[in-house]
Amino acid sequence: MKRILKLLPLLLVVSLFFTTSGFAKSENAKKSLVALGDSIPFGYGLTDSMDEPSRDAFPYLIGEAADLRVRNLAVPGWKTSDLLNALNHDQKFIQAVSKADYITLNIGSNDLLKSIKDAYVASGGNLDNEAIIRLINSLGPSAQILQLNISLIVGKINALNPHAKIVLYNFYNPFLFLGESHPINLLGNPLIQTINHALEGLNYPNLAIANAYVIGLSPFYLLPGDIHPSLAGHELLANIGLNALK
Repeated sequence: MKRILKLLPLLLVVSLFFTTSGFAKSENAKKSLVALGDSIPFGYGLTDSMDEPSRDAFPYLIGEAADLRVRNLAVPGWKTSDLLNALNHDQKFIQAVSKADYITLNIGSNDLLKSIKDAYVASGGNLDNEAIIRLINSLGPSAQILQLNISLIVGKINALNPHAKIVLYNFYNPFLFLGESHPINLLGNPLIQTINHALEGLNYPNLAIANAYVIGLSPFYLLPGDIHPSLAGHELLANIGLNALK
């Protein structure tokens, strides 16, 4: 009887070991999602910390809903050229993309909108209509480079991992918070729609377009006085992404 009692703690340890290993194996067996992009998938503005992506950002919401392991490699402030460079030279990005089952891509806003935002802030919000028109018209070359870079990024991801499902988020007009009748909002929106139409022409069998354009249709989906999505905006982005992933 004493021998049996002495064995019980050992059996308990062995049982816990195999149970823990089982959980670890189950976690590792999950399919993975890698999020690429800028401050939007990073979850900028959802928390005060900028040390790591917000757990309320849409990639994590997708992972929670679809039971996926999530690695969020989004970097605030990045342009498409930054991500393209990382996919060509940074082993962290190359390895993560090569091993992913699903990849979300949300980048390009900084390519277009930073100059408009900077000019608007510098003017104190007093840009006249002619200045706004000049700004919007000057974005033509930037829009062409943006479209080219996104095509190159998707092609590079596909080359690194032809089996991964890629979800490319298109663009929303972030200047709705200025007011529906504000010239920047009115003049910027057609440019955004033109770029989104061009993205529809990307032809890869494993690519799906997630229609993020709807985020810019209501200030409810943007942080107050900001161009970044609110928590409700991230929840909507997650649902859009899940629908694209099917």
